[in-house]
Amino acid sequence: MEDVNFSDAELIYHVRDALRLVPLGDSDSYDQLIGVMYHNERLTPEESVKDESEPDWFSQEDLDRLNKIIGYKEGDNEQLLKTHERGDVLHTSLEVHMKHNASKLTDALECLAELSCENLDCFIKLFPEAKVFDLKLGSYQLSSPNGLLAESASAYNSLVGVFCYKPFDVDVDWSLVAKASPCYVTYLKDSMDQIINCF
Repeated sequence: MEDVNFSDAELIYHVRDALRLVPLGDSDSYDQLIGVMYHNERLTPEESVKDESEPDWFSQEDLDRLNKIIGYKEGDNEQLLKTHERGDVLHTSLEVHMKHNASKLTDALECLAELSCENLDCFIKLFPEAKVFDLKLGSYQLSSPNGLLAESASAYNSLVGVFCYKPFDVDVDWSLVAKASPCYVTYLKDSMDQIINCF
């Protein structure tokens, strides 16, 4: 096998790329990575002839660096299997942060209302059984061409919602927590009628 030297950044890129392609149905790079990681025997001269259509294999030095980066140690497979049996092991985590966002409600002629929000954070955490969905909104403002309709009184955590399916800490099927900070509301009849008539 011909050794190929990768920088740490290139090695991480190749591993991330292989992992990114698997959910899309392309497991060739991943299979190659696993094959190299568990390849202990020397190749025969016929096997070592490089096929130009195949990507380069990782050298042992590259694999050692990768193991160091991800913290893998020989013999960890048994511990890994035991860890995956536990219900509190995080499988997937997704975070979405939006500093500022805005939406408009319009009819054919004009803008009826505009909603602007600051610091919207969404978190999704998936465990073997438990699923946690967390939503936080810093502040919001709802306005119309006639004036301000609603505005949060707080700049932080104006709206908070947490839905948990099969939570760890309590013996229930699901739990929901919703909190709303005070807000200032102005009732403008013309604006409200226009919004209601739009639907």
